[in-house]
Amino acid sequence: MIFRFLILMTFFGFTHPSYANPPKDKVEDKKIQLPEASKPAKATKKIEEKKNTKDLTLNEVSSYAESINSTAKAMTINFQEELYRDARKVTLFKTGYAYFIKPDMFRWEVSPAKQNNAKEVWIFDGKDLFQHNTKEKYATRYSSKLGKNQQLRELVDIIINFKALLSKYRFDGAKKEDELIHVKLTPKQKSEIVFLEITLQTTEKNKKIFMQGLTLHFEDKNRTHFKFEPPQESKEDKNRLSLGKDIKITNAFE
Repeated sequence: MIFRFLILMTFFGFTHPSYANPPKDKVEDKKIQLPEASKPAKATKKIEEKKNTKDLTLNEVSSYAESINSTAKAMTINFQEELYRDARKVTLFKTGYAYFIKPDMFRWEVSPAKQNNAKEVWIFDGKDLFQHNTKEKYATRYSSKLGKNQQLRELVDIIINFKALLSKYRFDGAKKEDELIHVKLTPKQKSEIVFLEITLQTTEKNKKIFMQGLTLHFEDKNRTHFKFEPPQESKEDKNRLSLGKDIKITNAFE
């Protein structure tokens, strides 16, 4: 019985010192090494700073809108464009720039992500909209009554006339996170657009505000997202709103 008890005690590590190996003349102090799983986990990520978040009212958003591009008569904006197409589950990437002359004239150039030296150019001279591919020697004119003309002009109006946008869309809430203002708007009348998400960039230091992001959500589950760089004030030059003399103009039909 005693023999069995000693075997069990030895197995579980509770043997009396007299049963262990005799101590050496000199015992070295050693630090206990914990198994890797027992060591306390090291903090690998920095603690994120808490964002200063605040819900905004329509009046507060309107006051910010007063400062967006309010003084510039003409300006240039570089942008990146992402087009998600739900039917094919693909996202297309483009880059471009836009030149605006208030109140509504513009030149809009877009290049696909895979550069092939071809650009799609859209020009609105205050009356008609022209579409031109830089690889071709012709352009198509769309009258102000055609849908394509109205769609692009509406997009441009969203970008350069944000204050007026608030009268066409219903305010569905806004939130300010540090220097970003996120606004959600829904069309007051039936439209292909279900809702808009707009991000305004504010800089309290120099009081400048501009539209940094715009996402259009459509009924067919497609969406288009624009990321804008800060606008640059430009010289008013209507020559930039014309095509080359060698470009033949054809009229589009409804």
